[in-house]
Amino acid sequence: MRKFIVSILAIILALGLTGAGALAYFQDTETSTGNTYTAGELDLKVNDANPDVWDDGCSGTWVLTDIVPGAGADHVDTVTANVYLKNVGSTTPDHLEIQASIYLDEGVGVVESDADPYSTATEMAKKIEIVSMTYNSSLLLAYWLNDADGDGVLTLNDMTYDPDDPVDPNGLDDLSIPLDGSFGSAFTMSLRWIQDDLDDNDFQGDTLELEVHFTLNQDAGQ
Repeated sequence: MRKFIVSILAIILALGLTGAGALAYFQDTETSTGNTYTAGELDLKVNDANPDVWDDGCSGTWVLTDIVPGAGADHVDTVTANVYLKNVGSTTPDHLEIQASIYLDEGVGVVESDADPYSTATEMAKKIEIVSMTYNSSLLLAYWLNDADGDGVLTLNDMTYDPDDPVDPNGLDDLSIPLDGSFGSAFTMSLRWIQDDLDDNDFQGDTLELEVHFTLNQDAGQ
């Protein structure tokens, strides 16, 4: 009996040694390093004077000084200017959209005829008519810009509406991306004081500041 038990223990020990030896494999591990993930860039540059100088912004493009009601009827107080756009980033955009922001310097106390020292930027923006507007040779005034405020005239105020607004969009959305080349694509706009029969004394001495925002979007859903 003792011999039988000793034989069983010998067999178990032998199996254990055999199992341990079966797991003794060689192994060599190499590592792939330097793996990086770099996001692409949408980088819109603009200029309004020198086609060789592209920057993140430009200033003083559309300026009207000492404008008066009535003169616009003969296009006397009209300003026309261009902004050129170019994408210098590594990612191809899907479309361009345009929206404006407006601010009013009331100029309180400049003249006594300005009886309302609380005029708003919206009120004065509705006085600045957009005579013409083009981008990439497209007539934006005729086919894109909406009368978003519903006053029957296309003015700077209409540009302040969100292009993505589902109810009252300004219409300046899904525009073609800027062209390649040294000049990119031109956005051209002509402005004048609107000709109407309303009393505009409340705007005497006031200054309206306009910012035009050009936004490149990567996806069609933006």
